[in-house]
Amino acid sequence: MWIIGLGALVLLAPSLENTVSICIPKALGVDFCPGCGLGASIGHLVRGELVESWLAHPLAVPTVAILIGRIIHLARQERANNTWENNNG
Repeated sequence: MWIIGLGALVLLAPSLENTVSICIPKALGVDFCPGCGLGASIGHLVRGELVESWLAHPLAVPTVAILIGRIIHLARQERANNTWENNNG
């Protein structure tokens, strides 16, 4: 699921105003949403737009690092579980 989420952020262009959004606050008419800023920031980050990324939300780099670390941890855990089951099953 984390890979799909990061992939969606990579594919969506953060500079486009009228793109598809699943943001509940935006759907309710609220102008400010820190989640949207983080999403746009990650979108800028993966495109190499570091200044725009920082201006959109300064926590994009740590967030991406944490998510990638979590993906790696879960993949290793799944691999270990499959290896153990194959050896003991």
